[in-house]
Amino acid sequence: MPRPLFLRCGVLSIAAWIAAGCNGLAGIHEPLEGPSDVETPPDAFPPADVRDSSSQEQPDLGPPLRPDASGQEVSTDSAPRDAGPTTIRYRNMLYSTADRTKTIEVTIPKFVEPDDLLWLTIYTDLANTEVSAPTGWEGSEIRNSTHDFHSWWFWRFAAVNDAGTEWFSLNYETKVYTAIVVYSGVDPRSPFDRGTFAPTTGSPCKAPSIHPEATSGLLFLAAFINDEAHSWKFPSASPDASRNVAFTARVDNIGLFVGDFPQDFAGDTPEVWVDCSPPGDGAVAVVSLVPAR
Repeated sequence: MPRPLFLRCGVLSIAAWIAAGCNGLAGIHEPLEGPSDVETPPDAFPPADVRDSSSQEQPDLGPPLRPDASGQEVSTDSAPRDAGPTTIRYRNMLYSTADRTKTIEVTIPKFVEPDDLLWLTIYTDLANTEVSAPTGWEGSEIRNSTHDFHSWWFWRFAAVNDAGTEWFSLNYETKVYTAIVVYSGVDPRSPFDRGTFAPTTGSPCKAPSIHPEATSGLLFLAAFINDEAHSWKFPSASPDASRNVAFTARVDNIGLFVGDFPQDFAGDTPEVWVDCSPPGDGAVAVVSLVPAR
């Protein structure tokens, strides 16, 4: 069975990435399992290997989530929605769950158009799970051997002749949560400015700060995965870093939470977080999306 897709491009500045042809969507290599107490540097995108993380008035929540008849899948049913002071726009989302499966059915949400960015977040309940993606998807992962789960993030751009459904395969039958979010207006040549993938422990689930190269126009995506949590909410206590940015929830599906916030601040991103209950180990991807030129 093919090994999971993974980036070959290491920790470089965005200029070096472009010079090397590493625009966040190019190249794969065999993943490696890193030490249990190491996390990806918060100042670079993407990491050079897979990390084993065995350690450690509410904002607008966006369009409502409406379950279908089976209760297993939901989708918004709205036109594109303004994501804030950036030309990048949130388009739509879809999520699903499966108690035991060796295949993941990924359905492309409504309203998707060619050149939209598709961002897919996957939780698998076994640390040794390997996810094999269809052609065109790139990805990153964090394995947690202590609590026996695996976190995955994949992305690609929508194409004119896309199939409505794609299938990802697993080497083991296991529990799976998936969530796909779609954004329009992302630069297809160099979609990511900066980003990191890091473990989380306990509650709240925190997205680490990153240092963007660009000074305006970015949209920041935070995709949380958790092995224990199935309830997510923005913190009510003050002071609260999440209140310093327009952090908008897009997906809240058992062990997955995906949100975004625009670059309406100067310098490094604030450390945004979400209360996750019951508390447990998890992981988060934080990436800055670059608007199309």
